[in-house]
Amino acid sequence: MTIPANNIRAIRWADASLEKIEAGYSEVVLRINEDSGRSMVCRCIGHIGIQMIGMWDEVIIDAARLHTQHSFITECEARVKDLPQYEAESRRANGNQLLEVVLIDDCKLWVCAQEFRCEQPA
Repeated sequence: MTIPANNIRAIRWADASLEKIEAGYSEVVLRINEDSGRSMVCRCIGHIGIQMIGMWDEVIIDAARLHTQHSFITECEARVKDLPQYEAESRRANGNQLLEVVLIDDCKLWVCAQEFRCEQPA
């Protein structure tokens, strides 16, 4: 089941586990196991920045938020504006959003991207 783009509410983030982070050329994929046992993925398409500081031994999620204005978005967009032109439509130097996933120990995962698609894996 595919949820409309940028609908991060399709995932029950609170008390879910962050099982895996996969960073590839065209997308970052977060694999989430909800407290109910349902598996979900969040595809971060057209990513231009990823940051996670202080990861220790917690993978339980406290909350997730989508930001349209944030200093990390500004930083990422400023950096890619200085790079040679990129042909792919999915990756742009403007109009990005930030997915912030906060773990229960207050560690934060930030992914700056054009689009976020939440779905159950096939």
